[in-house]
Amino acid sequence: MAYKIVEFDSGEVAVVFETWLTPNKNNACWPDGITDRLSYVKALRKKQEVDDSWVTYPISRILYATGIFINLLKILLVEVIVA
Repeated sequence: MAYKIVEFDSGEVAVVFETWLTPNKNNACWPDGITDRLSYVKALRKKQEVDDSWVTYPISRILYATGIFINLLKILLVEVIVA
């Protein structure tokens, strides 16, 4: 499964590529300097590699996993509509 929907310890929810997770899956690395949604989606779709400039944040759990990017969009859309 390539993509994960994770809940951070702060309560925020985001999609990350599986290589953005640390080996123990307790933390997620976040691309440094990405502040807008378009750059974030491009980083996900391109499966951007983690580098030393990325910040690591603790996650409380993985909510969903899929290998298909479009499935994430469907899941997130349903969550927005239901919420």
